[in-house]
Amino acid sequence: MQLPANYPTPQVGHPPLRFVRSRRAEAFKLGVETHRIAGHAVRITDPDRTIVDCFRHRGTVTLEVCLEALRERLRNRRQSLPAIENYARKLGAWRVMKPYLEALA
Repeated sequence: MQLPANYPTPQVGHPPLRFVRSRRAEAFKLGVETHRIAGHAVRITDPDRTIVDCFRHRGTVTLEVCLEALRERLRNRRQSLPAIENYARKLGAWRVMKPYLEALA
């Protein structure tokens, strides 16, 4: 779960969660969709943005998981490549992702 840098960490017993912090305002707007779950508005990132976030936090998620998610997304939705590149550039993950996108595309 991503939180603003100065936001207090919520005390959640279940399910176990990992929190990451961000100072970028666009990290909370770019590629975020609002869904209704059990009557509550829940903000969830779209699949392309989620893949970029995996690369941004590859130390926590592991590079193997990032690459598998990217491979699967490109296999099923080749047209999502421009969206992934756009998110990566705006969120500062482009330098990390560029070699992998070139190799897989």
